[in-house]
Amino acid sequence: MSDVSRHALGAVTGVLFTPLLALGLTYGVDRVWADWSVQSPSPAGVGSLIATGLLGGILAASRLSPVASLIGGLAFTLLGLAPTVSLLLDAPVLDPGPVPSFLVEGYRLLLYSGGFLVVGVLLLTASCLPSRWRRPRPPVLTFPQPSDDVTRPMYRE
Repeated sequence: MSDVSRHALGAVTGVLFTPLLALGLTYGVDRVWADWSVQSPSPAGVGSLIATGLLGGILAASRLSPVASLIGGLAFTLLGLAPTVSLLLDAPVLDPGPVPSFLVEGYRLLLYSGGFLVVGVLLLTASCLPSRWRRPRPPVLTFPQPSDDVTRPMYRE
């Protein structure tokens, strides 16, 4: 696989997986937070967080291309920095307008607690490793070399 096709496939993966990662995080945190008051863990929320962790692990550790984690890392880092920038610029924070109503609490928890920022920095760090930008090398097959004494008898007189 050429580098161009590998990075193009990584970009498509990053564009597809980043919203799924955000959806899984916000839904899982929202369900766990909502059920925390009744002290009954939400199987759907915990399952969503586990699946999101697996998806994030694929983005962070995949040998496909670091562009996938770079796209997700930039998106989550920019979203995570929004409250800090809004305080510095005295501007309103991102309104959760496009977020569905059942995800608003999870979105706000992740936004103001720094959860989005942590995920973004983790994905950016994973994409900065130099070994991920190089094409995987094919395995080198080595065969044992015969020694110099191949023709001599084992026991000498």
